[in-house]
Amino acid sequence: MAKVHFTADTHFGHASIIRMAGRPFTSVEEHDQALIDNWNAVVAPADTVFVVGDFAHKADNDRARKIFERLRGTKHLVIGNHDSEFVRTGLPWASVMDRVKITVDGQKIVLDHYPMRSWEGVRSGAIQLYGHVHNRIDVWPNSCDVGVDCWGYRPVTLLDIRARLDAAPHHLMEEYVLDDGEVPAEGEDVEVVNGVKL
Repeated sequence: MAKVHFTADTHFGHASIIRMAGRPFTSVEEHDQALIDNWNAVVAPADTVFVVGDFAHKADNDRARKIFERLRGTKHLVIGNHDSEFVRTGLPWASVMDRVKITVDGQKIVLDHYPMRSWEGVRSGAIQLYGHVHNRIDVWPNSCDVGVDCWGYRPVTLLDIRARLDAAPHHLMEEYVLDDGEVPAEGEDVEVVNGVKL
């Protein structure tokens, strides 16, 4: 059965990312080959992969194309800040979007390169998957970094992600403080202490 995978921040061709993100490789060639091998070890040809930004950075067009062709699966791009015009329009992605809402195995998911505090459907159980931060912020029970720096330099499935979300500490978000439609009257102060409206 075909699977859906998520990844971000592969930065193919970007030698400096090895130092900047503390990746355990000695050269950009070793880096790129390891990420290709790891990708193809978990992604079957019939699978789908959502790349949540920063596919290639500093790779020339020919190198980016050759890497893309070696990667298994039907690939979709959610645009990141380092995705060049060529990466966005010159590679044969199945789709290219700034943000996407999908449902996988009944789970509503919002994909955006940047982590958000709130997103469409958050109050009804939608989760957000992002990249950009290279494992530098905490996982919340409803949002998760799918960048390669968090996941052994490989794409991950919703099953992997759910296990991490389930283990994440709870965070109270502002959206959960007031009930739907309940707005304080003009001049009324609302004090919230430990998530309880006083």
